[in-house]
Amino acid sequence: MERKFFVTIVAANRRALLNLADYQLDLFQATAKAADNQEFTIEGLLSLAQIEQLVMAGYHVMIQDESSKRARATQQVSGLQEWMRSMGEKRPDEERPISTDISAALPAGYLTVADIESSLQYLAAAYSSICQLIQLPEQTWEHRTSRAIKLGKGTEVKRPGILLLGGVHARELVNPDLLLSLALKLCQAYKAGTGLKFGTNPTMLPVFNKSSTHWTCLSSRW
Repeated sequence: MERKFFVTIVAANRRALLNLADYQLDLFQATAKAADNQEFTIEGLLSLAQIEQLVMAGYHVMIQDESSKRARATQQVSGLQEWMRSMGEKRPDEERPISTDISAALPAGYLTVADIESSLQYLAAAYSSICQLIQLPEQTWEHRTSRAIKLGKGTEVKRPGILLLGGVHARELVNPDLLLSLALKLCQAYKAGTGLKFGTNPTMLPVFNKSSTHWTCLSSRW
């Protein structure tokens, strides 16, 4: 497998930045920003051949230090307790729910594969009357067990269902957290008597590809 490096690309102007699309590179669009002297920078994950191609085309490419990338990635990982706090959920060691005021701090990063699994286990235990944990029959390439969670009390065989998937691709980190948050909010609403009734059973699989998500969350692979 061809080795790739985290890099910062410096484009001489906006047109040069836009022209990077012609090279079909793995660029992190959200990192694009204006620099000094009308230059623009953007980060990406490139092979040595791609780096050489850009340099020959007049771009300045800086390979990022591995230790700095590792430190940055570590800061982007959040934990289960922090996620529960941001969702206004009562933790096992607390007497009352944490405030759900809109000004409450959001989690500092994304949930790891282990924390996502713990979140599913928590939902199934804390809201057992409407949550059913479903273990998928096959494991991932790295022999990880995947689980989905089914919400609702209907048991009819032909009852309509909705399947929501997340974590299918590498670096798809927002959707797993989003689905877990949606599941928890629906459970909280049901408990408070404010839930919506659709006559369906939504089933959520936050991380379809656990091995890929775990690979992404490793310190140097963001």
